[in-house]
Amino acid sequence: AIFAVNTLGSGLCAVGTALTGVLPAAWVYITGNLVCIALQAIALTTVWGSWRLSTFSASAVYLTLSMVVILPISALRARRLYGDLRFLNQFHMAWLGLFLFGTFGTWIAFYGVVVLSLLLRQASPFFAALALPSLAVFVEKVIVSASADVYRKAVYIPRRDGHVFAVCGDQRRLAAGSIEATHSFKETAVLVAMVAGEALQPDTWWMLSLAVSLLLNVALRLQAPA
Repeated sequence: AIFAVNTLGSGLCAVGTALTGVLPAAWVYITGNLVCIALQAIALTTVWGSWRLSTFSASAVYLTLSMVVILPISALRARRLYGDLRFLNQFHMAWLGLFLFGTFGTWIAFYGVVVLSLLLRQASPFFAALALPSLAVFVEKVIVSASADVYRKAVYIPRRDGHVFAVCGDQRRLAAGSIEATHSFKETAVLVAMVAGEALQPDTWWMLSLAVSLLLNVALRLQAPA
């Protein structure tokens, strides 16, 4: 879970690059990661009376801070470098939306997978053990396919065709990072769901989830490229 949260923090530090094409200043990246880790540490260790900040809420707070702090800072930096606001166009906005979907949105999706798996476990541990890796792989495939399609239409094709409003900067690292984050969230979600399930209702069905997850991962990697 901590690995997934740190991946989320690292990803959201790059929202400015998705909007402007300009890499964030080192202090923005470092500070952003530290703030994300601090929020999660507060969520994990601090209780105020009967109230406690959840991990989900802490990540939502960090997303809000990224949008209201990092985006304006990045826009001002890009304005100085470019001399204009060329990055405020439909392609950059589409790519920014996809980037947010591929980081925080993906995190929410797999958060839901974990919750659904634990609910299914109460009705049928066997079905839940089969559904967990299958649903996680399905969600991953949908998100990765959507990310690749939006990247092609919003970034690659406009640049290839020399569109005047083509996305600025090298966005390939962000595209790859979004896909890497999706896979890390998926694997973390499966692990967290198995551990949480065993803590709530000890049995051996986690072995089935592990075996199905391994088989699906191998099968996906043996697929011929499209």
